[in-house]
Amino acid sequence: MKNGTSIKEQSLLFFIRKFYPSAESRKQIMFNGKKYEADIFIPELGLVIEYDGSYWHRKKAQKDNEKNAAFNAVGYEVLHIREYGLPELDEFNGTTINLPRYELNEVSFDYVNLALEFLRGKSTKELAAEISKFTVGDEAYNSSLKYIYSELYSEPIEANLLDMCGSEYWDYEANLPLVIKHVNDNEWVPATLTCAEGKTIPLPRYKRDYKSSCKSAGDECNSCLSHIMCPFMRWCHKTDDKLVACNHIERIVWDMVKRGDSIKKYNRKVLFVKWLSNESDISAKLIEAYNNPLTDETVKKNIAVFLGAEEEMYEMAVQNNCFDIADYFNPGVRSFWNGVPDKNHAVSDLYFKCKCSCEGVYP
Repeated sequence: MKNGTSIKEQSLLFFIRKFYPSAESRKQIMFNGKKYEADIFIPELGLVIEYDGSYWHRKKAQKDNEKNAAFNAVGYEVLHIREYGLPELDEFNGTTINLPRYELNEVSFDYVNLALEFLRGKSTKELAAEISKFTVGDEAYNSSLKYIYSELYSEPIEANLLDMCGSEYWDYEANLPLVIKHVNDNEWVPATLTCAEGKTIPLPRYKRDYKSSCKSAGDECNSCLSHIMCPFMRWCHKTDDKLVACNHIERIVWDMVKRGDSIKKYNRKVLFVKWLSNESDISAKLIEAYNNPLTDETVKKNIAVFLGAEEEMYEMAVQNNCFDIADYFNPGVRSFWNGVPDKNHAVSDLYFKCKCSCEGVYP
């Protein structure tokens, strides 16, 4: 991100440039041998625009006053747009727009529209007529976000979003002019991710996993399995009780089944197991395959083992005709976990049940 700037400042600059393309960001102005930086400068009007956020400017009134004096001394007018709660500034040649207090998470474009209204009064008759027809609302703002953020993130940085699990799903064409290598790995941008199934989601704002922080010493991440599954699992949920169908993950799951892998090797609370049990149709397909009389016995055993059954205990239960894979996920059913019957122990909400009491089956 460019030093010293903000998304609101860059948003303001973006919409001002629709009418004043020559508007500059971070203009350096010299006065008495000292360098002062203007947030936005419009050469045709000799106008400096300063956006004063409540956090960064709460203790900077003296510095803001000094800048105003310097800008005025070299002949520039100053427009301050100040967020709610900031102290009054000393008199200067210019105007202050004091923004009202907004509710938490309330989105307002007042700062842009008020600035444009101010510029309308400074513009030629023809340009003023154009500005009067233009209002920034949700649609105009959201359609411009990529371009605004591309100005914020215009240079490559070392710790970038390539470190994010799922960076391979960054949609390079759809996200232009945003560049993944320009975005800090702890920042958000209005980008799109497209998964192997062609499903698109916006880049999540929170709870993103990063390859650099979640890999184990063996360079194998078992905490979420995103590296071999899909990072979309964290955000890919069933809708209207319709389970997610994903051929990509289903292929990977069947490969794990074929090689005799088991979800028991993973923490029962990890993303993969929870997603498999609660969000997707893959577990139901595995159970359906298990119950199919045409399914090979070895495949049946691998399915049961994959879902958490102990191989030895499974074989004993099958021999005694008291094993049936559950066709629903309910903590009330009888389960087999580590060979202990009648123990209500979850395998991330996936359970096995007996057809009979099975007394005497287990040593």
